[in-house]
Amino acid sequence: MNKYLLCWVLSAALLCCGCGQQPQPPAASSVPPPAASDISEPDISLPDRSAPSVPEDPSPSIPLALPEGEVPEGTVVPYTWDYSVTVDNGRRLTLRLRCEAERKDYDAWYYGVRSIDVLEGSDLRQTLSIQLADAASQFEWGGDPDWAMELTHPWHEDGGLIIEDLNFDGIPDLRLEAGNGVVNTRYLCWLWRTDFQRFQYSFSLVGYDVRLDPEKKQIITEDRDASTYTTKYYQYNEDGRLYLADSSSVTL
Repeated sequence: MNKYLLCWVLSAALLCCGCGQQPQPPAASSVPPPAASDISEPDISLPDRSAPSVPEDPSPSIPLALPEGEVPEGTVVPYTWDYSVTVDNGRRLTLRLRCEAERKDYDAWYYGVRSIDVLEGSDLRQTLSIQLADAASQFEWGGDPDWAMELTHPWHEDGGLIIEDLNFDGIPDLRLEAGNGVVNTRYLCWLWRTDFQRFQYSFSLVGYDVRLDPEKKQIITEDRDASTYTTKYYQYNEDGRLYLADSSSVTL
């Protein structure tokens, strides 16, 4: 009897243990799972392959737009001015002058050119630096290159660029107004190099008048210093370098 009673007690105990609470799964995270839209969005750190990227314009065009009304002195407005030139082999280039208009005294705007971008279509071929060209010009005239200007000072909003054949090879070159005095104007000149297919700064000229003589292959300048008028005749040597061939002066 006792044996049967003991077996019954053990069976009841095992049954009670098996009917206890079942093990619980780990608690759910308090952070909600990402939404379906978050999973489907592309990673912003990776480039979007769905459409081809548009290359940035290396030399954007900026129309001249001067502010109206009261403008504080010293206000600077950047803009561009385009010229077109055809060089050898019929290549058509755009000369994009990087200009600035500055509001100065007497309620007037002063204009200047900082650089010239040479483009073929939308491709930037070279940039002509005013500061580097003027540093060479200062050295050429016995001045200090450290005093080279970063910006030209023409009287024209178009930058004062003249396109003409300065070395009489049948290809246009560049003559840019660097600064205007009371009488004389100084010019920075770049020649087109057919061997390098680019413009190269070559010399500067000074005068209130500059003209070309294609027959004699001379550049003639007229300048004035006080009451003295000087005519200078420049021509090229065998190495293609410009030199002063002759001059004459008259004092009134």
